[in-house]
Amino acid sequence: MIRTSIAGIIFFAALAAGQVQSQGPVRIDTGRVSGALGGSSNTISVYKGIPFVAPPVGELRWKAPQPAKDWAGVFEATKFSPIPPQRQSADPQSEDSLYLNVWTPAKSAAERLPVMVWIYGGGFTYGSASTRIYDGVHLAEHGVVVVTFNYRLNVLAGFAHPLLSKESGHGSGDYGMLDQIAALQWVKRNIKAFGGDENNVTIFGESAGGISVSALVVSPLTNGLFQKAIVESGSAATITPLASAEATGKAMVSKMGLDGDPNLLATLRGKAWKDLPDAQNYRGGPVVDGYAFTDHPAAFWAQGKQHNVPMIIGYNHDEATFFLARDGEIPKTVEEYQASVKQRFGDSAGAVLSLYPAKSPEEVYWQEVAIRTDSRFGTGARAQLRGEFTVPSKAWSYHFSYLAPGARDPKRGVSHASELAFVFGTIPAGSTKETQDISEAMMSYWTQFAKTGDPNQAGLPQWPAFQKGSESYLEIAAPMHAGKDLNKEKADLFSRIVRPAPRN
Repeated sequence: MIRTSIAGIIFFAALAAGQVQSQGPVRIDTGRVSGALGGSSNTISVYKGIPFVAPPVGELRWKAPQPAKDWAGVFEATKFSPIPPQRQSADPQSEDSLYLNVWTPAKSAAERLPVMVWIYGGGFTYGSASTRIYDGVHLAEHGVVVVTFNYRLNVLAGFAHPLLSKESGHGSGDYGMLDQIAALQWVKRNIKAFGGDENNVTIFGESAGGISVSALVVSPLTNGLFQKAIVESGSAATITPLASAEATGKAMVSKMGLDGDPNLLATLRGKAWKDLPDAQNYRGGPVVDGYAFTDHPAAFWAQGKQHNVPMIIGYNHDEATFFLARDGEIPKTVEEYQASVKQRFGDSAGAVLSLYPAKSPEEVYWQEVAIRTDSRFGTGARAQLRGEFTVPSKAWSYHFSYLAPGARDPKRGVSHASELAFVFGTIPAGSTKETQDISEAMMSYWTQFAKTGDPNQAGLPQWPAFQKGSESYLEIAAPMHAGKDLNKEKADLFSRIVRPAPRN
């Protein structure tokens, strides 16, 4: 999918038309790249669809990413690449989708601006770097270089099998995660050409992207690739043991009737990805393969062996409304609710009901949402924040509870992913001043953290660090304010009955 041109003709014609960034092509390790101008006053140079590894197709399917090929002339990075293969989408899809995008306010390579690298969510089964909400231009206008990239998803990312593990020599099933690491390695090698500082990189992600950040912070392959990390709604620390991932892979092979195929890997690589069973829903998250990931992240937190980097960690008030269809129907009556809690929590049901009482169907709905949010996202975030006590770097906690006026679905609340448009400044046109102010504050906090390792700055409410004996957090609401011991009694309860303490 390489797009090149004769430098002297195409580039200068486009420059005269105002279509490319004014300082001319930049040189990266595979060739020269031109982009376009963007932003409210055309001050941001935007590069879309730069290849950062070779296309993972044919013999490279289910292999670690390989180096991208050099090109002659100038690569015109002016449109997004296809998105990774996934469930139905209006956007073009292709296995040849490992491309990245850069937004930079720098006028020269000498500026050495902080870099923010975004990892999208989608349950490791869908999503892409070109999703409109992830437009990096507004963050770039705050003085940082923004990078987004595609990574392999679903069966193309997560398929593990003993033959693949033997072929690689170090496990299998981490192909999407290895793509993420390859993108960070590309940033390390090349971002200085865009005016970025390769030694001041912040990784940030939400949902599966947040889980990815949580995993990358403990990977032996990422040391020195980033200096700060932000986890949005991704502290569940989901990671699959290799034996389990390989068992799932062997089950897929059996379902296809290919047990005993002497050329199994060649057969599988020769099939269209859609012909693989459950291809669109085959989870592609991190696997303990003994190479990219050697243990559960919680084990690293307990021992203080994660990378010593400052972190921002948080979640949203009503995360669970996003997952209701997947996680099961909400009880309709008070009696059904009480019976459901007793069935799920056994001897602890009385304690749960005392903290989440409900006397009407309306209260049942929101208390059930709260239970599902707090037991998963709340306790997960606190566990990860407390895990940061084992390293010198500080951590900051947030709780996003701002519901924009006129929200279309009152039953959705401040759901999973609600904060994304605020972080990227891609809130709807015509939003109220209050909504705009919340978004501006979040962009300012996030970019200040990327610049200095501390989100605090003049003109915004003080955001205390999360520390032993002072578990402070920032409530992102109207008004925005600091607090302490977020939902402590509820988090204590669920930490006992849902999340056992990590092993040493």
